[in-house]
Amino acid sequence: MRLINTHTIELHEFDASRIPKYAILSHSWNENDREVSFKEFQPGQMNDKIKQFCAQARQDGLKFGWVDTICINSPKQGKESDEAVKKEHEEAINSMYEWFANAEVCYAYLEDIDIDPALDVDERRNAVQQALLASHWFTSGWTLIELIAPPRVEFYQANWTKFGTKNNMRGIVSKITGIPQDVLTGSKDRNQYTIWERMGWARHRMTKGVEDQAYCLMGLFEVTMKLDYNEKSNAFLRLREEIKRVHGASCLDQPAAPLRLLRIDSLTVESHPRSGGRIPDYAILSHTWDGEEITFQDIQSGGTLAERKRFLMGRKRLSYDKIIGCCELAEKNGFEYVWVDTCCIDRTSSSELQEAICSMWRWYKNAKVCYAYLVDYTAEQDDSLWACKWFGRGWTLQELIAPEIVEFYDVEWNKIGTKASLCKEIALITQIDTHILLGADPRKRSIAERMSWAASRATSRLEDVAYCLMGLFDVNMPMLYGEGTRAFIRLQEEIIRRTEDYTIFAWTADPLNNMPRGLFASFPADFKLSGRSFHAPDGFQKPKHGDAGSRYVRVNDQHEQPPSLTSRGLLINLPRMSMVKKTELGPDKYLAWICSIESDPTLSGVTEELMVCIKVQQLQDSKPEKFVRLRPRHLFIRPRKLFEEKFSPKTMYCLSAGKPENSQ
Repeated sequence: MRLINTHTIELHEFDASRIPKYAILSHSWNENDREVSFKEFQPGQMNDKIKQFCAQARQDGLKFGWVDTICINSPKQGKESDEAVKKEHEEAINSMYEWFANAEVCYAYLEDIDIDPALDVDERRNAVQQALLASHWFTSGWTLIELIAPPRVEFYQANWTKFGTKNNMRGIVSKITGIPQDVLTGSKDRNQYTIWERMGWARHRMTKGVEDQAYCLMGLFEVTMKLDYNEKSNAFLRLREEIKRVHGASCLDQPAAPLRLLRIDSLTVESHPRSGGRIPDYAILSHTWDGEEITFQDIQSGGTLAERKRFLMGRKRLSYDKIIGCCELAEKNGFEYVWVDTCCIDRTSSSELQEAICSMWRWYKNAKVCYAYLVDYTAEQDDSLWACKWFGRGWTLQELIAPEIVEFYDVEWNKIGTKASLCKEIALITQIDTHILLGADPRKRSIAERMSWAASRATSRLEDVAYCLMGLFDVNMPMLYGEGTRAFIRLQEEIIRRTEDYTIFAWTADPLNNMPRGLFASFPADFKLSGRSFHAPDGFQKPKHGDAGSRYVRVNDQHEQPPSLTSRGLLINLPRMSMVKKTELGPDKYLAWICSIESDPTLSGVTEELMVCIKVQQLQDSKPEKFVRLRPRHLFIRPRKLFEEKFSPKTMYCLSAGKPENSQ
């Protein structure tokens, strides 16, 4: 094992039997200031990050330190390396968990965090929380084991000021990462959790290399593998096979998430499946909350059925009537169980609430029928459903789309109709295509179109505008109430990690907000005008015409790197107009082609493919180049057949969210 002498800044090699005490650095590789490699290392000459690391280690009385970039002789990417270098690199990667676990202290350097020292205690706590949520350190694949393995982890911000430890920030770190607090504190070892649970801790993390998505997890699962940086996604398949070989063939079987159901005949809550059985058929309720709702704790109150009914009726009559009405209807239709969110989820448990919300889409989809209860609609009304608040709530979007059968009932539990029978009226109200309402797969529609369905919906809590959409976009992410608008940005970050559907950038800002900003939208409302079926440029010379709602197909898919979120912003490859009139855009301003759309034949008599573009501008004095979106109120449409040749692919860093620092 190589270690840096923190006093002389020299490298020393140690046999496994005589390794001294050492500090270890966990960091995101700095792309602004190129990392010093083993081959480039010269004693005494270090960049500022390593100097500060060594200074902190000396202050803590540690003579030696370990930094991956310097202490591992890594093969150069894309170049032939001798077998000795490859073997050393492989041994180092396979030893990484052990090296972090044996360190006296791990300094986690989060260079994208800079907390104002003038803040008071409450302001500082909130600033730390927001900064941790936004930090790329928590989304890197490699930092997962670097967080779990060391008994002692200290967090440092950009100026090397310590702002917390793994232990004293275990609550917020657990919420962000999904790692249980007892693992963070060391009271439980990683192997006390199932393979499936541990795999979940890596769900939101990414690596620059495809193979590293597997290699970075070897220590977490106590396996070793040979490395092959040409195998791409096969690395993860090999990891799965190695895990099964070491831990047993059934270790990767997905456990069924427990589903609590309300038993109609006893008004008691049961968890299913029970004793290996199947989940029984159930009806599910979709409703809007009104005042005090009956909770899981209320349902758990003891006594006979009659006593429980009297207790619930006396405390929360409106909610009681709603649940009893649902139960009576379900029983009449032959069901023994119903699911109601308010009383089947223990909302006092943050972990259960997180799991429940991540499972919500599946639970609604698997229900035999969904009863949509419209509390503000009566059978005597002659007008349409437009005025019902149910159609304007964020959570009811997935409750409308996911179930195959949705039946609508008024305040007296009189049936109004079904999703199928009311399809045309619902489509007008919601702007959701009738094919989706009749059962077409919504996840095959573009990101922009799906976002547009949520554009006019509201939630009681600001963060829920993002959390209520996780199922629709098939993503999971930690929920943290208090993060505000950052939740919707994180949702888009999770989406772009899973798909290359660049219609996610096909939004238009509020007319009063036309200042330069990042590529991600601020709110679902920004997609209000994006309901048309966008699709993508699928190749410059051979356009494929067909389903306008198809998923985004990147240009030169087999050659380009997928987009990635870095400390410098979103790294993305987009076709960009290479030559423009300076009078129109200026020398540092460009049109970037994000997707395409078919023209309306009723207007011109013919169907034409149009390029959907956004304007981007290089930030002044940014090195290397970094871009922001200009005039976000507008999307710019160009005929493909006239303008395609003027565009060429360009990889660039873009501000992902918010406004540039110097923006007014």
